[in-house]
Amino acid sequence: MVTWQLTRDCDLACLHCCTDSAPGKALKGELSRDEALSLAKQIAAAGVPYAMIVGGEPTLVPHFIEVCRTLSDGGVLLKIETNGQNFDPRPLASLRIRSIQISHDGATAPTYAKQRINGSLDKAVSACRATAAAGLPLEITFAPTRLNIHEAEAVIDLAVSLGAFRFNTGKLMRLGTAAKLWDRLEPTAPQY
Repeated sequence: MVTWQLTRDCDLACLHCCTDSAPGKALKGELSRDEALSLAKQIAAAGVPYAMIVGGEPTLVPHFIEVCRTLSDGGVLLKIETNGQNFDPRPLASLRIRSIQISHDGATAPTYAKQRINGSLDKAVSACRATAAAGLPLEITFAPTRLNIHEAEAVIDLAVSLGAFRFNTGKLMRLGTAAKLWDRLEPTAPQY
């Protein structure tokens, strides 16, 4: 399996981000289009069966679809992780997709916005509906913090209503931005 962070750039500035991604935080030396497509061909030629395409927000990369298509055409099954803010699943519908994972860190707009700075719950929900309408398998992920853990059950219900086949959660990871804000974010033992 390959996990490929296409960029650290993101359109959101999530408080719990394990990669310290945010707007304008692309890493120096991120792969160009030609370099990325070359690597995608190498991954496929190596017989890698499965790749997770992540970020930051991978859909911000101009060659995101080309990378996915190159991997898929080479026999690689894909999982795409996105925040769903500007996600159009239709170009992926003909590819070998294991799942589209969309992050939902709240069941209400105010809670979602507290944790996913610059984010819109309505956009994430729309992305889930569009994913299901495109016939693609939907996963929803939830990063629990003190800010949102009270809505965990409601997010599970939302995931079911949106047709998600899987709901991912677990303890908050002490990495990236989350590590910097740990004392503010880590749920207490009773909250967990």
